[in-house]
Amino acid sequence: MKLIYKKNKNNKTIKNFVFKKHIFNNSNKKENLIITNFSEFGVETLACLYSIPLLSKIHSNFKTIVVGWSGREYLYRHIADEFWELDEEFYYLKDYSNAFKNDSKDIIKLEEELKKLGKLIPTSFLGNFFVAKICKNCLNVWMDETFVCKSCNSKNISLPLLETLDKTIAVDVPLPKERGIKVPENSVAIFARNRKTYGRNLPKEFYLKLNSSLRENGFNPIYLGENSSSLNMPDCIDFSSMPCAKELDFTLEVLSKVKFSIQFWTASTRLSAITKTPFILVESPNQVAHQTQELQRIALTSDFDKKKIIVCHYVDFLKEQEEGINLINQAIKEIKENNWNHIIGMVKDKEILHSIIKNNNLEKW
Repeated sequence: MKLIYKKNKNNKTIKNFVFKKHIFNNSNKKENLIITNFSEFGVETLACLYSIPLLSKIHSNFKTIVVGWSGREYLYRHIADEFWELDEEFYYLKDYSNAFKNDSKDIIKLEEELKKLGKLIPTSFLGNFFVAKICKNCLNVWMDETFVCKSCNSKNISLPLLETLDKTIAVDVPLPKERGIKVPENSVAIFARNRKTYGRNLPKEFYLKLNSSLRENGFNPIYLGENSSSLNMPDCIDFSSMPCAKELDFTLEVLSKVKFSIQFWTASTRLSAITKTPFILVESPNQVAHQTQELQRIALTSDFDKKKIIVCHYVDFLKEQEEGINLINQAIKEIKENNWNHIIGMVKDKEILHSIIKNNNLEKW
């Protein structure tokens, strides 16, 4: 399928926006519900668990078509009739991805074209389920204290998921079929973030030190992630640089066979959550104890207790990488002892931060 329009990138004009169609159900429904999901992975998966299944249920008389990034087909085969996969030629548009939105003018133009093919729910709408009340009758959105839709007077509403943390309505991503992928014994999966959006990347030298430390602890480091947004590592098995990394079900099968995963200021924990793989996440205090956005997202995407969060400021961690390795080693030692409590690392006012976490009962997340 090709949608045609003009766009500017490096003074060039590309006329064709190319998709690969994945048809899961030969639906005979006459009207199309077209949902785009071009946000960053951390909230893209939230939409798969909550927003898209809710929209599909509300519009049960429509054929559900999701339009999204290359390599995501596995996320949608159980919740949509079709998935239109944007060709990986256009993967650079992911650099414009943010939480439940994409700042690319090209994505906006694409959504305008998709409106001609059915009822469109754009990426920017999907986040409303998490921060606002939504009328399930007319999709009116509001954020005040009323519980009746002002547009149609319906009381059939969806409450903000970041407030209710109601995981019972999630439609889980199924585990992949076993294909016999061989993973070395005592493997640890690492996601080496290398994204333009938000920054917060660590240098290759840090990961080389991390690999050495893991080996000293008896583990085999392996790397997962998308090639376009990951550092490629030369001294170990690096699946992120291989063609198989494009297949999400491959990544999930590998994750299901490792001891735990490690990630730094990135949302690959969502993948570990699908396979119920224990994980270590290094995250900023603002995301954990102040706005708590990342903790809320983790709570909505994981229903197991084996998650270890190390709270650190990125800039401090970047400056003191040896201390960062020490914190990872501490986390590994503690999880061997079945201790999954938070670690307060390189932050100021540790006692205040600990008090916030304790008083708000955040440790259970």
